[in-house]
Amino acid sequence: MYLKIWVLLIFTISSSASSSIEEQWEKFKADFNKKYEDDLANSTFAVFKKNLQEIEDHNKLYEKGLVTYKKGVTKFADLTAEEFIKIYKLHQGELSQYENPFKIPSNSTEYLNWKEKGAVSKVKDQGICGACWIFSAVGVVEGNYFRKNNKTITLSEQNLIDCLPQETCQGGYPPMVLEYLRNENNGINTAEDYPHKGMKGACRYEKSKKVKLDLHNFTATVCNEEELKENLEKYGPMTIAISANGNWRLYESGVWFEKSCSSWPNHAVLLVGYGTDNGRDYWLIKNSYGKEWGLNGYIKIARNVNDNYCGIEMFTMYIE
Repeated sequence: MYLKIWVLLIFTISSSASSSIEEQWEKFKADFNKKYEDDLANSTFAVFKKNLQEIEDHNKLYEKGLVTYKKGVTKFADLTAEEFIKIYKLHQGELSQYENPFKIPSNSTEYLNWKEKGAVSKVKDQGICGACWIFSAVGVVEGNYFRKNNKTITLSEQNLIDCLPQETCQGGYPPMVLEYLRNENNGINTAEDYPHKGMKGACRYEKSKKVKLDLHNFTATVCNEEELKENLEKYGPMTIAISANGNWRLYESGVWFEKSCSSWPNHAVLLVGYGTDNGRDYWLIKNSYGKEWGLNGYIKIARNVNDNYCGIEMFTMYIE
């Protein structure tokens, strides 16, 4: 009798857990408008279940204070880390090892957020087009426009994806965007006039709707974290390059820190601020994965860790 009750209890718990996972799967598909071919649905569901377990295991460590950021169900929860890296071309360099920087709480009260000042447009989504370098560069141009005109503007990355001569969805170098825009024969329209499509197409730039910009003095260089901070305060949002990895796909909140991180960057983002969160110094970064990812499209990266943490000192670009 007791054995039957015990078996029934185990079966009930197992069925309940399975039902809960299936409910989360249906919610995930509805929330992110995901549709799958029949032959892919089962394998993708298996990946989703594995990611749920990864999230649960990681967040138990977060609750114990053993890791500094939280994972959650993002729109990438149907991808393995390897698939995410391949799709977003986040090829990793050699890993560097860093000690945990948060053993001693920070006394810093410094804070800067260019988004709150109005210098940063809404979060955008590059999709599977590998144009992070264009999105980050356009963010710098938008920030510079705000500083000089005291007005928030949303410019069209699609304009550049289509009109730059190279295969823009296969990666590139952010200064190429500013060099292109400095040519008086070229220009950029607003996102309203030139909507995003997520792939390269025919150039539809309208010179009559060209946004007037002042891009004559820009700098692309390397700099340490103190110089990053000073330049951010002085010149507004800046392009930086950073090393992202497969764990980025499930980032939800907190200050991103991992002991193993490549010092060679593979992803261009927009640096918009800095601060301290629960004694942990961070850089505030606007990503181009859409507002459903991370902190409404943003991520906090550990600051004042070690020299060149995750390659953050390897490249920066700003407009004077």
